[in-house]
Amino acid sequence: IESILGFSPEEWLADPGLWYSRLHPDDAAGTLAEELRCIQERDHFSQEYRLLSRDGRVVWVRDEAVFLAADDAHPDRLQGVMFDVTERRLLAEQLMQAQKVEAIGQLAGGIAHDFNNLLTAITGYAELLLHRLGDNHRYARELTEILRAAERATRVTGKLLAFSRR
Repeated sequence: IESILGFSPEEWLADPGLWYSRLHPDDAAGTLAEELRCIQERDHFSQEYRLLSRDGRVVWVRDEAVFLAADDAHPDRLQGVMFDVTERRLLAEQLMQAQKVEAIGQLAGGIAHDFNNLLTAITGYAELLLHRLGDNHRYARELTEILRAAERATRVTGKLLAFSRR
């Protein structure tokens, strides 16, 4: 408790409300419900949640506790050990973010390849028509614009492919 949260063992044990007051607001309801369930069912407690340290830092802990039946000095309670898992949680979040970026890259690459195939067909048919009809045909200007648009789209596809490779 001292190295993780900055409270001496004496402080921590002297004030039963200290643990409750240090629960992260987003985790408090679920953690308290699990604690109550474990006491009612005389079960062990095993959960990861956040606590606020003395200096206000958010610390992820893995809390493993066993049920202790009431005695002359104490009511039914849980007693255990907490492990600081903050770094592991941060690394897991970074890995998840990297996996999301990788998935987006793969999706972009797949879309770019499919789009490139469509552009190849559009460009090919437009060039064929322009060649057959000649530069002086009344639709030659429109076909030239189709080819220019396809060329711009090909450059965008190239950028998507470059992103997906990274």
